[in-house]
Amino acid sequence: MERQTKIAITNNDMVIDSVESVALEFVEGDASNVLLRVRDLVHKGFVLVSHPSAGSLKPDESPYRTVLVAPGDAEVDFRSLAILESALDATRKFRRRWAHMLRSADGTQAQKIKDDMKTLDLLLFKSALDS
Repeated sequence: MERQTKIAITNNDMVIDSVESVALEFVEGDASNVLLRVRDLVHKGFVLVSHPSAGSLKPDESPYRTVLVAPGDAEVDFRSLAILESALDATRKFRRRWAHMLRSADGTQAQKIKDDMKTLDLLLFKSALDS
């Protein structure tokens, strides 16, 4: 990975298909997997460019997350690390609620919910890119 480039870490295929202005890394799994990967990068000297809880989206409202990082000036940016740890704690607490919501929906509803959440994540990410 090139150190001069901003990188979007995502588990949202809509972001992969829609954004070409930054480097992209796809992560399998839910939002917590994305946040863990971002935390790994922060430990390697990257800093958060976008907030992992952008748009005040609660962790139980979407399993999709896209976070923008960039190379930092220090070995570890403790502000970024604290934000990530807080987001990870919240995500872990609410993971079951999201799974229950999808289980209670029929197949068509569940896919519509997933598509809506992917679209929301994409819009929040594009907003972060524009600011």
